[in-house]
Amino acid sequence: MSPQKYFKHLRLHALHEELQQKDKQGNLSEITQEFGFDHRGQLARDYYKRFGEFPSETFRK
Repeated sequence: MSPQKYFKHLRLHALHEELQQKDKQGNLSEITQEFGFDHRGQLARDYYKRFGEFPSETFRK
């Protein structure tokens, strides 16, 4: 795994943990930008591939 892919993997997992929190601060766009994800479409594809659901689904739980 390249360093770039590894750090993306870490950011995806950190985002996933944050979206699972019950006391979320801010909206989904703000949270994803805090983790360095500016392209929502690409994030949605990568997140779905890793976790089997979209970020918005995790956020709503």
